[in-house]
Parts: sequence; C-alpha cells; structure tokens
Amino acid sequence: MNGIEELSILLEELLEQKVSCKQFSSSINNCSFEKLSNVFANLHHYLDDEDIRLKDEEYKAMQDNELIKLITHLKNNNIEAANGITFLHKS
Repeated sequence: MNGIEELSILLEELLEQKVSCKQFSSSINNCSFEKLSNVFANLHHYLDDEDIRLKDEEYKAMQDNELIKLITHLKNNNIEAANGITFLHKS
C-alpha cells in the first residue's frame, strides 16, 4: 500500500467519524508527500473548521462533499484535482 492509498483510508475514517480531527492530524503529522503539498495544506481548513461544521449543517455538507471528492481524486490518482480541493468553497 502506498502513501496515497493510506491517506485515502485515513480520510474515509475521518469522514465516517471513526477518527477525530485531532487523531487524524496526529496520524498525518509525519507524512510528507511532495506531490500532495497542497492537499495537506488545504486539509487544515477542514480540520480547523470542526467547530463550524457542528453549528452549520450547510457548511458541514459542503466540506464533507469536498472531502468525498478529495478521496475520489486520490483513489483515481488525480493529484492535480486533489490539490485543488480547498474546503473553503464548492470546487
């Protein structure tokens, strides 16, 4: 299993709330994928917005849909599209 596959699995666990944002952050702290630098930078928007998602269902739906897109792009090895997911708006 390569790093992208591992990241996809961790993201699915995050989406399914099998791991918390804090647990996910700890899991990826030592990850370094040059091709995925934007993915990791943009993931912090998702991780940092946990409190907003608890209060705003529409925002939660948007971010969760973006997370699903990210997982799909990673599974399809579409790195360019994966790097374009910002979690700040619908892509």
